[in-house]
Amino acid sequence: MIAGIPRRWEAPIKPGHRRWRWVLAIGLVGVGALAITLSLSAVQRRIAMWMFPAGPGTSLEFQDLHVGLRQLHVRGLRVDWHGLKVVVDEVDARYRVFGFLASRTARVDHLRVRGLVVDVRSIDRARPDSTSPAGDPFRFEGLLPFARLPFRTVLSDVDIDLVLLAPAPGDGTVRLQASLSGRDIAPGATGELDAEIGLRLERQTESRDVLAGTGSLRVHENEAGVFDLLQYHGEGRPADPSAMEGAGLQVQLSADLTGTDEAYRVVWSTTGVAARDVVTVDATRRASDGRVAGSWKAQLDAGQADPFLGDLVLPEFALTGTGTFEIDPATRTAATESRFEASASRWDRLDPALAAIGALRFDTEIAADIAGPSIEVRSLSARMAPAGSEAVLEIGADQPFRVDTAARTLEASRWGAPLAHLRLEDLPATWWGGSGTGVEAFAGTLRGTLELTADDQSSPCARRGRSPPPSAG
Repeated sequence: MIAGIPRRWEAPIKPGHRRWRWVLAIGLVGVGALAITLSLSAVQRRIAMWMFPAGPGTSLEFQDLHVGLRQLHVRGLRVDWHGLKVVVDEVDARYRVFGFLASRTARVDHLRVRGLVVDVRSIDRARPDSTSPAGDPFRFEGLLPFARLPFRTVLSDVDIDLVLLAPAPGDGTVRLQASLSGRDIAPGATGELDAEIGLRLERQTESRDVLAGTGSLRVHENEAGVFDLLQYHGEGRPADPSAMEGAGLQVQLSADLTGTDEAYRVVWSTTGVAARDVVTVDATRRASDGRVAGSWKAQLDAGQADPFLGDLVLPEFALTGTGTFEIDPATRTAATESRFEASASRWDRLDPALAAIGALRFDTEIAADIAGPSIEVRSLSARMAPAGSEAVLEIGADQPFRVDTAARTLEASRWGAPLAHLRLEDLPATWWGGSGTGVEAFAGTLRGTLELTADDQSSPCARRGRSPPPSAG
């Protein structure tokens, strides 16, 4: 009995309870020892190398790695994945592990990446997709698989320096350098990433800056952790501010993933004095069959093009185009119907002797199916006419035909039948004279028809003239 306390207040420890206390104490000590061991940089390095073992065409190495409950630090990371090389000088991140365990929401307060270089110059393009046993090529399944995060994510602050190295024609290198900064990405909110971009062309003999630009990416994350609205706005200008009279190019990209079908939009524009849209593309990926269908329109005139041409001089012109398309990613086929209209004048800008040509208008219509290197032309026609007059020149296909660009072959749908024609209707012969060739100007007009017939596969085309033959009137 303890002095001053009745015996009934004493709580004797039973042998079974004493044993469980020892087990709990040993367990806590073991967990603590394991946590301390896992926090050691050398141990984390061994675990990382075990999780990502080196193999044929793959390697991973880094100088320093530390993963804690609140922060991550990586230094000197180098990854080689079948020719895709990634180098990172330093990565620092601050996050909240216990917040993720409580709400299944990844909270990153700060992410800083320095010296990130992605080199695709030596990537093995012939290697089959490792995720496909048959080596099938990548198939587009929409943007949703890429926009769906593993869990809800809160990203408060991002600061990334990035360099992308890609091959350029002539054993050169295209260097794209970007600085990315972002904030306020969270479920139910719209975050923003800003970018400053520089494009440089590097060769053995010279290196020069080509383009400088800025961009902004706005993303909306829904409550399920999916980026369901994406909008990008970017503008590029020559690296030399005095070049091209201050003109530049602007691009706007958007994707709406909120519905069953995904909706995409792309707009290319010129900026500066002649600021107008050049190309607009609207497309929808149908969830029912996975096909992407849409429409496009284009417009370009001399005022928009001249600042980009340098010393090259073209006639005054205006070009417009419209069309529809449908792409089947499963079969890698596409179909399109397109129409182009153009007007041109001031031919004397090319040569003073061409001033007599005057203003012309052109229009072209084409319908085609594309499957790899095979292009099946269902219909084709093109016409040229002086402004305000009927067409004086017409080129057209008289039957569908197929062209294999890889095998360089042509296949008609009906052998022995007319394949294509060239028709002249009072074409002014003066257009062919006095153009700096020393040929005297012709007088009168040209009229007639030239017909190509698909005789057989060994000799696909034979030329036939139809009455009256091409002649000067």
